[in-house]
Amino acid sequence: MYLKTMLSSVLTNQTSAVVPLSDTDKFPNTTFQATIIGTGAVSATVTIKGSVDGTNFVTVGSALSLTGTPSDSQLLTTTNAYAYVTATVASILGTGAAVTVALCK
Repeated sequence: MYLKTMLSSVLTNQTSAVVPLSDTDKFPNTTFQATIIGTGAVSATVTIKGSVDGTNFVTVGSALSLTGTPSDSQLLTTTNAYAYVTATVASILGTGAAVTVALCK
């Protein structure tokens, strides 16, 4: 098992660079993990998108709604194979709220 970090401890709304996946990563059943940590109540929404051509992206599953005191972590597993992925963090709230998104394989 290994991890590819897509976004690391981001403090503001942002979208990751497009991440090209190796042939090994493209197989179905890839898992994405989104984690938020801060001081007190924190929240954010993370959306994962996938593409076969690197230009036209579709939303993978449902957006992850992270909410916790002082942290939360959620997983999203896709049964589709994508050649490229990207992650977007939106609506980040809370003192010191930082979000990390990783691809787990």
